[in-house]
Amino acid sequence: MTNTPAVSTREIPEAKPDSETPIEEQWRVAASLWADADEFARECEEKKSIYIAEQKNARCALNDKLSDAAAERQVRGSQQYQDFIMQMVNARTEANLLRTQMDYLKMKHEKWRSLNARNRQEREMY
Repeated sequence: MTNTPAVSTREIPEAKPDSETPIEEQWRVAASLWADADEFARECEEKKSIYIAEQKNARCALNDKLSDAAAERQVRGSQQYQDFIMQMVNARTEANLLRTQMDYLKMKHEKWRSLNARNRQEREMY
C-alpha cells in the first residue's frame, strides 16, 4: 500500500501591504503567491482520483475477492485519505486567502484612483 500522495510542503510567505512599496508591486507579489498556491491546490485536487485508483488496485491485488466498491470504501475510510483531503482543503483555503489579498489590493488601488480623480475634478472647479 502506498502512502498519501506526495504533495509540496513549500512555505507560502505572506504578502503584507507596505506603504513604502508601490501598490502595483504589492499586487504583483500577491498574484505570484496566489498562482503558486492555486497550482498546488489544483495539483492536490487532481491527485485525488489517482490516489484512490492506486489504493484500490493495491487492495484488490492483496485480496482478489475484494470488490471494486468495497476497496473504494476502504480507501475513502482510511486515515491516510482523510489526511490527504484535509491537506487538499487547506491548500485551497490558502489559495483563496491569497486571492482575497489580491482583491483587497485591487480595491485599494481603485479607491486611490477614484480619490485622485475627484481631487483633480475639485481643483478644476475652483
